[in-house]
Amino acid sequence: MNKVKLGIAGAMAAVVLITLWNSFITVEAGHNKVATLFGKVQPEPYPEGMHLVNPLLDFISFDLRQQT
Repeated sequence: MNKVKLGIAGAMAAVVLITLWNSFITVEAGHNKVATLFGKVQPEPYPEGMHLVNPLLDFISFDLRQQT
């Protein structure tokens, strides 16, 4: 392989890794996250745990714990 092909392969690998890294979210215990895509709120919240998501989504976290 020549240097150009190696450079293209490296760039493609970097894009794939960044996309995969941004495709996971973790919701902490006692919280929910609501997703928005281009300003439109998604109908279902994300409960506690790890989730595979669309990397274009933005998330807003809500604390569900009772305050005393």
